[in-house]
Amino acid sequence: MVVDQNEVREAICKKIEEAFIDAPYPGDDRIVDPINNYGEGFITALKLKGKTWKELWPISIYDGRFNLFRLGPEGFQYYLPAYIIASLRGEDRGEIIEFVIGNLTPHENEADNAEFMERMRLFSSEQKAVIKVFVNYYYEMESYKQPHEEQAKKFWDEY
Repeated sequence: MVVDQNEVREAICKKIEEAFIDAPYPGDDRIVDPINNYGEGFITALKLKGKTWKELWPISIYDGRFNLFRLGPEGFQYYLPAYIIASLRGEDRGEIIEFVIGNLTPHENEADNAEFMERMRLFSSEQKAVIKVFVNYYYEMESYKQPHEEQAKKFWDEY
């Protein structure tokens, strides 16, 4: 039986939308980490300020993929669904998905990993479950697996 990958991606998008429907807006001053609230972080916060994750245009997500790591824990939890959905839809999805997976991968460095875990702790069990579905989908579809992608899969399988 042939599986339509567009249907699979759309089913994941629907699950993401359902799991994050009630995610709380972080507040304008909690979008980015205070330590990143200068330069690109400041610009990122300005672009996202007052916007719901559903309002983000694909081009703004594409442009903001480099700054996903600058989001604070609350901003990351709130805006992640927009980035996941954009990484599953549209022509730029391949350019976005690597940054999303990178931000869902634990770090080797203990201090960086503490920051990572601070972000992950805010997700509800339903959100964690759908993120796991997304990471596993990516892992199954990726033909050349890099070590960080295997690390992401392992983390989400156990988290």
